[in-house]
Amino acid sequence: MVIRKINNMKATFKSLIITISIIMLIGACCNELFSDDKLTLERKAYNGTELRIDGYYYHISAIDGRIISIVFFYENGVLFYMNGDGNKIQDIDYWDSRAHSNEWIELMKKDKICWGIYLVDNQKIITQSWGGSTMGIHPVITSYGVIENDTTYTITKIIDSQTNDIWNGETTYHFRPFSPKPDSTNVFIK
Repeated sequence: MVIRKINNMKATFKSLIITISIIMLIGACCNELFSDDKLTLERKAYNGTELRIDGYYYHISAIDGRIISIVFFYENGVLFYMNGDGNKIQDIDYWDSRAHSNEWIELMKKDKICWGIYLVDNQKIITQSWGGSTMGIHPVITSYGVIENDTTYTITKIIDSQTNDIWNGETTYHFRPFSPKPDSTNVFIK
């Protein structure tokens, strides 16, 4: 009877070990299958003159003049992207005052979709950043554009890494001096 109990305990223990091993293996596979897409551009320092980086670039809606998005570029090849706050371009000074708010900036800096990298090659610009999460996975959004002058660039093509959807159109960004810029410290870009 004691031997039977010991054998049953051994069988139960073996089953438990096998079950735990299977769960750990599935977890490891799922982490790989369901992890965010990776940026594929190589981050390089930017020391060119094609774009000014002593402020930010903003895009406004052609329909109602509202600020749609804002992008900071840094010398280390990192970009910091924020959605506009719905204010009209006439209220950009209000946005500037918010951007000087450490609390607001620190909150934005914790969001993965605010970060990315960029490359400038002559009069062309490529950016990569994470898009909004779909099924818990952040796709990589790659944008291609043309630099018109050191204060204006236009995105002409955007590709989503998960759906391979391609958007062809024109989204123009204009420069605004801004100091001090939020720093580019983040946990998402190595």
